[in-house]
Amino acid sequence: MTDLANIAAVTGAGYRETATDRGTILPGPRFHCHLTKYVSGGAHQAGYEVRADGYSATSAASARGAAIAILNNQRSHRYSFAAGTSKDTLGNTLTRDVS
Repeated sequence: MTDLANIAAVTGAGYRETATDRGTILPGPRFHCHLTKYVSGGAHQAGYEVRADGYSATSAASARGAAIAILNNQRSHRYSFAAGTSKDTLGNTLTRDVS
């Protein structure tokens, strides 16, 4: 599995991006990037929605970068099995979101 390098790779893999600028009046980080995609589960398993949220007080690009880093971390956790296989540690077949 290779990491998704930028927002073009993320959206090309089928993830949806929602970016929000909360302005300077509200407390907390100003910029928010939300990435989401529904992935199917293994045999006899339900699928689920993968979500990654990035926040930044300085720029939308920083929020986007944080969301991509979180997404890549989630993907590496889910697909951490040996290269070339498609099963988890219990023997369930997994469908990758993108190679």
